[in-house]
Amino acid sequence: MINDDSNDNILMIRYQNGDQEAFNELMSKYFKLACEWFKIQRAQYPTNEDPEDLAQLLFIRADKYKDNFRPGVFRNWLWSLAQNVARTSSKQYLFKWDHCPIETRDNEQLDKVEFEEKDWASSALVDSVLPTLPKGERDLIDALRSGLSVTKAAEKLGLSRMNVRTLRAKALKHIREAVKI
Repeated sequence: MINDDSNDNILMIRYQNGDQEAFNELMSKYFKLACEWFKIQRAQYPTNEDPEDLAQLLFIRADKYKDNFRPGVFRNWLWSLAQNVARTSSKQYLFKWDHCPIETRDNEQLDKVEFEEKDWASSALVDSVLPTLPKGERDLIDALRSGLSVTKAAEKLGLSRMNVRTLRAKALKHIREAVKI
């Protein structure tokens, strides 16, 4: 008798070779589990997305990266993708600005988000919170509010782009907490 892991591997290999029915079988097997997993992960990865939507995104990503699957334990590969979907959704939730279009879904577009005078990031409420932020976060928010991109802000502050994104996420979290957004 074939165990579950072997069967999942066989189904995924069949799907890699063009068998859509194999993918449908994997989806029907793991969709409800993925929904439950995303519900549980909300504490670690806050988001306002429905678990069912995240599960759909998971299977879209599984389809996109099907050629990267190497036979092993299919569930581990799938849950690794699920964790990436949860992280991405959480980052979008934490980085989301009122003026940022809903379609903004990747980091390059997020890098282009600018702070303009009409945005809430320039409001008196945020101005009142800035002095309470750590110096690094305050300097970064000032740089971004002046219109610098993430890349330019990173150069100005002597940080990597990834450090700027991390620092921006912390600053935005502190600002949101302070102004209850």
